[in-house]
Amino acid sequence: GPSSPPMRLTDNRSALYADLLTALVRLGTRIWFFLWVTRMATEHESIKPVQRFVWERLNDRYTKDESVLKQVLEEPPFGIGQFRWRQEHHWKVVQRYTAPAPALRETFNRTVVVVPLPMDNGNLNLAYLSDVITFLIQQYRHRAFGMIKDGNKNNKGGQPMPLEVVLLVKSGGGSVSQYGLATAQIQRLASEEGISLTVSVDQAAASGGYMIASQAQYLIAAPFATLGSVGVMMEAFNVRDLARNYGINPVSLKAGKYKNTVSMFGELTSSDEKHENERLKQVHTQFQEVVIASRPMLADRMDLLEGQVFLGSEALNLGLVDDIKTSEEYIMERVLAGDRVLRLHPSKMQQHRRLVQLSPLDLLPHLKSWISKRVASTTPETMASFLLSLGTAWGFASHVYQQFMNHQRSME
Repeated sequence: GPSSPPMRLTDNRSALYADLLTALVRLGTRIWFFLWVTRMATEHESIKPVQRFVWERLNDRYTKDESVLKQVLEEPPFGIGQFRWRQEHHWKVVQRYTAPAPALRETFNRTVVVVPLPMDNGNLNLAYLSDVITFLIQQYRHRAFGMIKDGNKNNKGGQPMPLEVVLLVKSGGGSVSQYGLATAQIQRLASEEGISLTVSVDQAAASGGYMIASQAQYLIAAPFATLGSVGVMMEAFNVRDLARNYGINPVSLKAGKYKNTVSMFGELTSSDEKHENERLKQVHTQFQEVVIASRPMLADRMDLLEGQVFLGSEALNLGLVDDIKTSEEYIMERVLAGDRVLRLHPSKMQQHRRLVQLSPLDLLPHLKSWISKRVASTTPETMASFLLSLGTAWGFASHVYQQFMNHQRSME
């Protein structure tokens, strides 16, 4: 009937569109792959700067909640109009206490940075802790937290504004090497002139956790926090006799008298046990010296550094802490005193960016070297062949487009 020619014309048009789209996609894919291979073969591995930290100003932490509370308080009861409520009862809201605006000269003259001790599933994140300490020291030296004019013409920028770091410690300890290194990092911060270190313990700072906490100039703890446990221990399973009962003869070969003295299948001799006990005593002595160096009042109370555990209130009486106070209580004090209080959070941007920029070469590490060799061995003949194929695809796309335009004209 009369409807057949338009349908065939529509079908031809759809086919031309499909052919044109296919040719363009094929051409674009080849060009993209060529550029991608060239870039991956010539680039070098590098670590680009990323944002590592996220800052939260605790002075403004409850600003939004305060606004919502105000709206709720000013909302009239059901059945009472807004005008009547404001005329007769609005005074209940207006007369609420309003803190006076602080004087500008007394506002943000100090900066307090709150840093939680970084823990990942119970393990200390040393890399992140080192980054935080290095960054804070660097920024303080660069006067990023502000300057105080001292009237000295030779000192154009003035003195750096005082900086206090509040470290929130919650740790029951761990390996000697791990917490020993963490303590050394904390000492870098505590020894920096102009930076004061406060440590707050709300729950636990035992063993290696107390080693870190003891480096503070001001150490506070919650009343029922667990502190102390200044001692060293080592545990291991030895199933040598059990294996022999089942007819298994364990063999342990070693060179060196004190190499691997305590193992699962090796024999533990009295000499080996004595050696390990001496080594533990040496570590314990060094542990005590680190604590006493920062808290010299404990030098006459060595009996407190023998592995005992104390509650916060008891630790205060014994000189293990300086005050009984929770971290939130201390942070509120600093806010009300007019300090700029910031909390440091780890940034998730780097992890998310890595997932977004995941390349096939990350999944196939050997592919990059293969591509590099292929590109390096490319000859003018192979390059000409590749360009010829691109030209063929372009010619086909042009042909399809020309046919499409001819059909358009014939329809007119």
